[in-house]
Formats: sequence, structure tokens, C-alpha cells
Amino acid sequence: MSLSQYSLKLISEECRSLLVRGRLDQIRQLGRNQIGFQFYTDSGRRDLVLDICPTHNWLYLATTRPKSQDPDARVMFLRKYLNKQPLVAWEQFSEDRLIRLHWGNGHVLVLELSGRHANLFLLDAEQSIMLSWVQSHSQRLLRSGKIYQPPTSMAFREQRDPYLLAAYPADGTRSLHLQQAHLFYQSFESLRLRVQRLKKELTR
Repeated sequence: MSLSQYSLKLISEECRSLLVRGRLDQIRQLGRNQIGFQFYTDSGRRDLVLDICPTHNWLYLATTRPKSQDPDARVMFLRKYLNKQPLVAWEQFSEDRLIRLHWGNGHVLVLELSGRHANLFLLDAEQSIMLSWVQSHSQRLLRSGKIYQPPTSMAFREQRDPYLLAAYPADGTRSLHLQQAHLFYQSFESLRLRVQRLKKELTR
């Protein structure tokens, strides 16, 4: 389950208003495809959660500090280039599923929240790819050293707002509701997998 285009637009507006001009203090590994970005802003600490699992994509500001695990090489690479950097701009073009985070040292973090093809790219100041979170099988050349080519923009036509985010102000309240939905989804998936394993054991 992934955020609709409209839901992503609404949560992106909230993240932009609360994180731009903040300083990235730490990057944490929350799961295989889950990353936490800890910011210090004028309003205090903010924890941005990004989940780019093939089955679901989430993005929100956590109300409590997420539990982390030992970082892998990808997180260590991101730390090397982004830790202690100010976030100078947050862009979402054409209300599409692509978000660019611009940092004080000229690097750009690109979030492609496109369902099962979701990915994260770190670009240098010349827009060359330094890191791809997952190996891309796209027809685009998305390898290290190549100039990043964004996907073809899709017309904005999806107006679904299943989490009713439009009813809330962009002051962290939207993220609160998304975090609750994400935690519920994770619990449901965990239960579903346990039931599957139990069924296999019973049929042996």
C-alpha cells in the first residue's frame, strides 16, 4: 500500500514547511528499506521517516523517535555526505511522486515514491548519481557516475485522500495520522506473515 499522489502532495507540503532550513543531525537505518532522518529545526527535533518497500511507500514526520538498527553501507554513505548539512530546499514537481531535497553542500537527495519501483538517489552538484538505494531495472541509465534522469512525469489525476489529510493543518498533524496508519499496516503485515508461516507448518 502506497500513498496516493494527493496524499503525498499533502504530506510533502507539511514536511517542506517544517524541515527546510533545518540541519540534518543523523541518518538512521530503521529497516531494510526504511530510513530515518533526524533534523534540528527552529521548532525543535524532527524525525523524517521514509519507507521505500516495493509493496508500500510511506513518508511522514514521526512523533516519537523510531527504533533503529545497525546501519548498512548505504546509510553510512549517506551519513558521509549529508550529516550536519542544512536542508535548503524541498521540491515536488508537478505534484508527481518525485521529491528532491537540496542540501547546503550542493548534493541532492531524490525520492522516487512510485510503488514497487520506489527508490532513493544521492546526486552530486553536477546531478551525477553517487548512490542508488536499490538496484534499478529501469530502462533509464541509473548507475553510479551517470547523470540522473527523472522518470516521465505522469498527469496529476489522482484525488484520493484515504487518510483525510486535507482536513488537518500542515503543522505535524498530518504526519501524526500517517504514522498511526503506518504502524497499523506494519502490525497487520506482521500478523499476516505469522499466519502464513503457521499454515505452512500445519500442512507439513
